[in-house]
Amino acid sequence: MTVTVNPPPPQVVSFTASPASINVGGQSMLSWSTTNATGVSIDNGVGTQPANGTTFVSPGQATQYTLT
Repeated sequence: MTVTVNPPPPQVVSFTASPASINVGGQSMLSWSTTNATGVSIDNGVGTQPANGTTFVSPGQATQYTLT
């Protein structure tokens, strides 16, 4: 008999921007936390990041970031 245990799927626990709104030329810190992930990807030029972390962004226009 073979017993297969499937790991739980990756989940995003939190994904925040601080501050959530900035002026052009300003800077915001993106912070995220996940479970069961080995890494994440954030769009709009941020790219591949560790499963849990922070990074700073300074977009030149209104920008929405999505973590996958």
